[in-house]
Amino acid sequence: MTDKKKIAGNVGSSVVQVVVSGLTVFLLYRYLLETIGPDKLGIWALVLAASSTVQAANLGMTGSVIKYIADYDALGDTSKIALAVQTAAVSIGVFSLVFVLILFPAANYYFQFSLDDAGYREAVEILPQALLAFWIYMVAGIYQSALYGCQLIAHRNAILMIDSVMYMLMSFVLAPIYGLPGLAWARVVQNLVTYLLSASLMKRHIRQVPLLPRAWRKGLFKEMFGYAVNFQIIAILVMLLDPVTKGFLSRYGNISMVAYYEMARKLVQLFRGILANANQVLVPSYARFKQLDEARIAGAYRLSYGVVFYFAVPGFCLMAVAAPLVSELWVGHYEPVFVAAVVLLCIGWLINTLGVPAYHAGMGTGHMKDNVVAHVLMTLANIALILLIGRLWQGLGVIVAWVLALSLGGLLLISLYHYRNSLALRDVIPGPSRALAALCLAGVVVGYVVWYKLSEFIVGGGWQVFAGLFTQSVVDAVMILAFGMLVVVPMWKHPVRRQLMTLLRGAG
Repeated sequence: MTDKKKIAGNVGSSVVQVVVSGLTVFLLYRYLLETIGPDKLGIWALVLAASSTVQAANLGMTGSVIKYIADYDALGDTSKIALAVQTAAVSIGVFSLVFVLILFPAANYYFQFSLDDAGYREAVEILPQALLAFWIYMVAGIYQSALYGCQLIAHRNAILMIDSVMYMLMSFVLAPIYGLPGLAWARVVQNLVTYLLSASLMKRHIRQVPLLPRAWRKGLFKEMFGYAVNFQIIAILVMLLDPVTKGFLSRYGNISMVAYYEMARKLVQLFRGILANANQVLVPSYARFKQLDEARIAGAYRLSYGVVFYFAVPGFCLMAVAAPLVSELWVGHYEPVFVAAVVLLCIGWLINTLGVPAYHAGMGTGHMKDNVVAHVLMTLANIALILLIGRLWQGLGVIVAWVLALSLGGLLLISLYHYRNSLALRDVIPGPSRALAALCLAGVVVGYVVWYKLSEFIVGGGWQVFAGLFTQSVVDAVMILAFGMLVVVPMWKHPVRRQLMTLLRGAG
């Protein structure tokens, strides 16, 4: 199989995986809103945020494993691959177990800060299961990264699709009967199945890899950990972002606001995940280029950045315009908190996502310093801005603070990469995409003007004779149509579309 065919297949499977995961999230959260309600869904979001801090014990190994496995795979050294996977899995299993034991009392203080007494009791009840699920997830993540490094990305994505569908079905069964404990145990089973499938697939690819890791090499650990320090710093910084944001959102706002914010975050990160996962397939390629043909790195970055920009700007703008309609369909009514969160997060994640090609290029080549600096800025800015803006604007201020922090991190990462690689900063907005970007921003403004005027006219009684036809959902759809009319032609005529069609034909 040629590189083009492999990359195209990996990108395609990554996109399908994110879409399937997104559909399961859409169905699951709609069901949970009706079954357990927004308050309990908000508690579940806080428990997930607290238990996700187990990732601080990752030691940066998941990122390091991708690079080292890709290096060993390029050299055909299967014995090194087997030892590296086992060494990383044993290390993570031990460190994360110790971290889980330390985290349990700390999580109690977190829930006391962010929840009332009733919510606190419910959160503490399901915390052990949530922490167990994340411990299993940590070890499974090593095998998932190993699959990525061996470029078995389509196989990895198939596992993740099975994983998300299975969790949704288990939650449908367990949530109505057991409530939040049912969701927690479903998460445990989900991650255990992911581990077994990932380990089995690695064993099938590399026979020396056992289902249960039993080898550990000090030399390999030191080698991988030396590179993984940057990932570890990032893991600790990322660990702080979600719990801090949701904790203050609950304290300055309310628990139902956390639920609607979590739904908005899931929605926006669905699209962001499509772009990030599709771009991440280049990490093993960057590692190979670094080993075998370093001159190809610059061209790969320019191409990937142009493609990400081409999809990110119209995509996030469309999602911002579609927020009222999604609220009607997903939440069941127009929810101002949800719509505001979607629009704000689209702004922050758009800017941050433009830094994804630089992040993955640094990850694949081993130049991680800029990635670390960007995450440091994001974390510090998020905390400082929450304390400043959150106190002034309550819950909305917490979301605005997070969006500003996201934007600053993305801008810094792009700027540093362009500076260090002698790329013009004006190319942050590629020449062929400048008209498209302007039309997308104009489309958002036009869309919301149309939405506001039509909604105002209907409420005022102007179209009462058409009340059966001009429902709020139809107004929302007209808003999206107005945006599409401005954007579809420049997207079709864009040179990136022609480049992609050429690549797809070459990969066929």
